[in-house]
Amino acid sequence: MTTAKEPSASGKSVQQQEQ
Repeated sequence: MTTAKEPSASGKSVQQQEQ
């Protein structure tokens, strides 16, 4: 369920908002 390329500060909350 983690489609974030690079783990953000939270890595869970800001996974789609950042990218």
